[in-house]
Amino acid sequence: MKIGNITFIGSGNMAKALIVGLVNMGCSPHSIIATTPSVDKCKILESQLGVRVMTDNRLAIEQADAVILAVKPDVVLTVCKELKRSFVAKKPIIISVAAGLTTSLLASWLDRSLSIVRAMPNIPVSVLAGSTGLYSNENVSEDQRDHVEALFRAVGVTVWVEQERDMDLITAFSGSGPAYYFLILEAMQEAACKMGLKSSVAKLFSLQTALGAVKMAMESQYEVNELLRSVRSPKGATEAALKVLEAREIRQIIEQALLAAVARGRTIAADLLKLR
Repeated sequence: MKIGNITFIGSGNMAKALIVGLVNMGCSPHSIIATTPSVDKCKILESQLGVRVMTDNRLAIEQADAVILAVKPDVVLTVCKELKRSFVAKKPIIISVAAGLTTSLLASWLDRSLSIVRAMPNIPVSVLAGSTGLYSNENVSEDQRDHVEALFRAVGVTVWVEQERDMDLITAFSGSGPAYYFLILEAMQEAACKMGLKSSVAKLFSLQTALGAVKMAMESQYEVNELLRSVRSPKGATEAALKVLEAREIRQIIEQALLAAVARGRTIAADLLKLR
């Protein structure tokens, strides 16, 4: 990976996940800077992550080849106003992981000559199993795209989308996706415990079953619908369970959940447009 020094503006959960993933795959902690406004938090993060931590955003940008904006969407405008001159002077690759924040809006807050990438990684980047959607503005060169892709590919899989609007779906489907699976795992564990299974056994088997199902789906030559049919024996226990889920319209529920997440992401974007 040849992207050089990476600065994270912000050190929340996503920044931490990305940093842990990058360090785990061999990226030097000395090439990574994370910023936080709290002096006390600096010491904690340095101890936890092993990277350089600063309270001065401008100083952090001066040493960066790539800057990852890892603050909440409603804080980005404030950060952009503070750091506009630093970005224009240094001209690093700017990578935003803020949900709903478009590259054109970010450029209008900074400078339209800057190279900006919109990224939507999900939290499993911390265990090198993330999924990241990517979109770049017209200023990003092929070489820069390759470097950004290498950065996120180091912590999982990546896909470039051709239309930025698709990033809203990536956010709803993949960015929020781990939470959907955590909810299912929690529900399965709770149900098993209610029916008398020990919590330790319920946890172990729910996790291993999920891992096994995903591993099968990834390694099989068959599509998911074919795998589903292969374990759905007529009049069997699996068939009985699936009939209950289908009667409750689980497919429609999942679709509605994704639509709600997409709508919320676009509402966030609309609210950001109002900020100046």
